[in-house]
Amino acid sequence: MKMLNVFLLVLITMMTSLHAESVKLKAIADVWLSDANDSERNSSSGKNARIKLKTIQEMGAFRFDVSAVKGKEVKSAKLFLKLSGKNMLRFLRVSTISQSWVEGTSKAAYGPANGATFNHADAGSKKSWSYPGSQFADVIMGSGNTITTYDQFQKVGKGWISVKLTPELIYAMSNGSTDGLCVMDGGNLAYFNNFISSREQNGGQPYIQVELGGSLSKAPAKPVVTAKENYERSGIKTGAIAVSIKSTTDVFSWNITLDGKAVERWKIPFPFVTQRTGLEQNHLSGRAPAPEKVSFLLDGLAPGKSYKLDVVAVSKGGGLSPKTSVNVKSSIARVGTPKAAAIKEPAGGSKPFSLGSKLKVWAVPGLVKVDPVSSKSIHGDLAGLGDGNSVNAVWNGKAITLHGAKGEFVSFQIVVARNNTSAPVQGITIAPSALKNGGSSIGIGDFELFKNWYSTPSIKSKRWYPAFNVPMKSRGSFAIPDAKRGMNEQKNQTILVDVYIPKTGKPGVHKGSISVKQGSSIIKLPIEVNVYNFALPDKLNFYVEFNTYSVPRKNHLDYHRVAHQNRCVFNPWRYRPKASGTGKALTLDWGSYDKKVGPLLSGEAFKNNRRNSVPVPCLYLPFEDTWPINLDKNNYHYKGPWVSFKGYGIKGNKNKNPAYKKAKDDLNKHYMISNYIGKALQPAYQDGEAKAIKLFVEHFKSKGWNQTEMHQFYGGKKTHRIDYATNMWWMTDEPYHWDDWQALQFFNNLWTKTIRSIGADQNIWMARGDISRPNWQGKVLDGVIQLQYGGFGTATRNKRMHWLRDNTGVKIRDYGGLGNTSMSYTQASSNIIHLWLSGAGGFLPWQTVGRAGSLDNNSTTSLFVEGSRFGISVVADMRLKGFREGQQLIEYLVILEKTKKLSKDQIRIYVNNFFSVGMKHTGGNVDNADSKKSTTFKAWQISELRKQLAKLISK
Repeated sequence: MKMLNVFLLVLITMMTSLHAESVKLKAIADVWLSDANDSERNSSSGKNARIKLKTIQEMGAFRFDVSAVKGKEVKSAKLFLKLSGKNMLRFLRVSTISQSWVEGTSKAAYGPANGATFNHADAGSKKSWSYPGSQFADVIMGSGNTITTYDQFQKVGKGWISVKLTPELIYAMSNGSTDGLCVMDGGNLAYFNNFISSREQNGGQPYIQVELGGSLSKAPAKPVVTAKENYERSGIKTGAIAVSIKSTTDVFSWNITLDGKAVERWKIPFPFVTQRTGLEQNHLSGRAPAPEKVSFLLDGLAPGKSYKLDVVAVSKGGGLSPKTSVNVKSSIARVGTPKAAAIKEPAGGSKPFSLGSKLKVWAVPGLVKVDPVSSKSIHGDLAGLGDGNSVNAVWNGKAITLHGAKGEFVSFQIVVARNNTSAPVQGITIAPSALKNGGSSIGIGDFELFKNWYSTPSIKSKRWYPAFNVPMKSRGSFAIPDAKRGMNEQKNQTILVDVYIPKTGKPGVHKGSISVKQGSSIIKLPIEVNVYNFALPDKLNFYVEFNTYSVPRKNHLDYHRVAHQNRCVFNPWRYRPKASGTGKALTLDWGSYDKKVGPLLSGEAFKNNRRNSVPVPCLYLPFEDTWPINLDKNNYHYKGPWVSFKGYGIKGNKNKNPAYKKAKDDLNKHYMISNYIGKALQPAYQDGEAKAIKLFVEHFKSKGWNQTEMHQFYGGKKTHRIDYATNMWWMTDEPYHWDDWQALQFFNNLWTKTIRSIGADQNIWMARGDISRPNWQGKVLDGVIQLQYGGFGTATRNKRMHWLRDNTGVKIRDYGGLGNTSMSYTQASSNIIHLWLSGAGGFLPWQTVGRAGSLDNNSTTSLFVEGSRFGISVVADMRLKGFREGQQLIEYLVILEKTKKLSKDQIRIYVNNFFSVGMKHTGGNVDNADSKKSTTFKAWQISELRKQLAKLISK
């Protein structure tokens, strides 16, 4: 019997060997591409003897001769690369490339653009990688409907290394679903230049070793296809078609033509059975099952045209199904784009009102900055000079004229200037009267007055700017010059006047006045407010979310109240209950947390606010890498060195400090030997995290807090790891290297899996990612985040934003800087209007709380400053009013979008009749939140837009 078993084993081995075959696939083209800077993005190195692999910065594209594997089963595959010099490689990432490319003839490193560059699939013909303005990142590593894998490389002797490939990557090459493979380094903090030999290097040419099985001759079944027009994705001049194909296990990919012309590969998803083969998704759990059909859109088509759509299913071995043909008509182009009436800049002379012999008075729009010394508009964002000798958007020389919706703030500034700059003027007061329209009234209590406080944008600057709005009571007295400010040359003082239009207001013109008095002299400036017959909602449709990295120590609710009053959101990172215990025994003490946060979540904090008792719309949760369970040697399985040096506060160049250098070296050692984060974090850590999530959901349910988005944001930055001595070895905020993406994926997957398991609402309990590089995101976070913040300013980034939103279902919001304090404050409005038109649902300035010194030398991050100098808890910068103005205009646009069923492209065309809305990148690192600049428009253009939008809405 034993001999029989041995015989059978030998027989089986012999039979298997008859079908097993090992083949070598040689590289037949390759090119070195770089995303490191603008110059290198437009360079080419198709014939260079080496290719550099450097984290997400530099990579290679490879084409192989796959003739030997066509129609064959792939048992296993390995990519072999020869190192050229020292390296710090560990993980290698490999993906398909969903666009054909040209190798080029450039022999030099970063040579002239010839063939493929990072910006073009072929520089000579200016062939795009996908959509116009796209880059190589848009057709690799999960983007552009590509499939991926990753693994640690293995040394195989004499300078050669290998990395495992999934069979699907070989099938994709053999059946024409990709033009070669992209190879990238996982990266680490050393940003090491790893070189490998290209096919031009004799004895070092890349190749793939494939172990083959039997023949794959079976063709897939005829695909089941439906197609119909899709007006939602129609453009101004284009139509769209929605396509659905049944996803079956015998299909690897599809070949699609439209009127006989091949649809480009980057537009066509793989079936789900193929999509989910990459190791990048292996760690995810608890995701919804794959739907039965793969659905996608073909847009940018001729509108209202009849097309013939042909779909052929392709098997792993390249077998082709019978063709399915569908006749379908594309949607018509977007119709009904509103036409704007001609607009004209206010023109004509005016004359300031005289207040006795000492002063003169006039009015300017609320966002205009008037120089306190020259009395002229600083930025030219006003019709005329701003000195009172010409009319403007709110001032016709006789009266102040305003217009707005119910529930809206409208504003203007009173400029009070002294005639003799050598004679101080004391005891100036301002007092409004009620504005009447029959029985309807905008009362004195609906006026809010602010004295503008002046600062310089830097210590070295000698120019004064209106900066902070200091609340003042009606009839509150002020002087020129302001003794507190100590600007002896001050000629004028500007007073911002906010007028809130009550929800109960009656449509039509409300008339009244505002008085300016000094001594026995008094003048009354007439005011007219035209109230429109619609109201702005109390719940915001676009969030301007003011981020800061610590909760103010004193009067924290007042910061929230000031933002809330101005239709914005204050969101400090982060409020936290006290955690005790570990693992499943973890407990949370809610006492202090409820006292601080409860009024925000119930709306009680805003009971005297214009948006009375509306809860804060979003708030950070307190979770991070080190909470609720501390990240220490007991919870993190890692045998390497632990960085303990705290370098924050080092004087001089910290990189020359030996202790700091050692800490960085230790950190890099971690990258080379650590386990995958999901295996390194002990069960007690993961159990404690899951227990805290459940406790939060249960506690909120018991309190009835269910109207606020709770953001699960992991704010860990390993770039701060050494400086702040925190216990993290990765970066979950703005991930960069592969370990970072895996860490963010792990934490958000743990969150999402737990939330789904307890049936909590994912529109409330939201896993969030802050991504500055969505071009390298691919499918790493698919299904595990519901909310994404990123830097979406330029056209290319906007396209990626749409792709993420449409293909993953995440909500998209933008982050950036507040803008320089010396800019026109209309830029704050312009910025967020542009973002809304681009599809974003909010904007988050990354840091908004300044120090006391900002009141003298204002900074780009000082929107809110502690206000004890003025006897109040907090004072806000004028930029807040700029954001409010933009947010209110967005509410107009939302109403227009919904009532007239318009697309954002249609609305953008309409808005561009008033001013060009856009944004440009001003250079610098992508992590620099202030590297984007929006257009500046004029106050009268804002006024004209509001008027015409109101007419459209009211029709």
